[in-house]
Amino acid sequence: MTNRSDGQLRGALHGITQLTLLLAALLVGCSPTASQEKPKAATQIDVASTEGDAYEREPTAVAAAPAMRPAQPTSDEIPVDTDDAVWGSATAPVTIVEFSDFQCP
Repeated sequence: MTNRSDGQLRGALHGITQLTLLLAALLVGCSPTASQEKPKAATQIDVASTEGDAYEREPTAVAAAPAMRPAQPTSDEIPVDTDDAVWGSATAPVTIVEFSDFQCP
């Protein structure tokens, strides 16, 4: 009887050990990487002292940054031949040319 209960105990401990290792591997795999962590503040905020007229001063104006001007789109004329695979009119004002290749590099 002792041999059977020892075998059952070893089997149970073996199963618990495997389950613990599996859970530890899952926890390590689900932990956030350095790129997923929230960025930390680069500088600390200076707190004004309560002495004097710190609360009565007007805030200073911040110079507005110049507005970014969007880049002008460029037009590349791509010839559309009659033997090209097109859907719709080849002389349409807007055409989309798609290239695909089924060969491996």
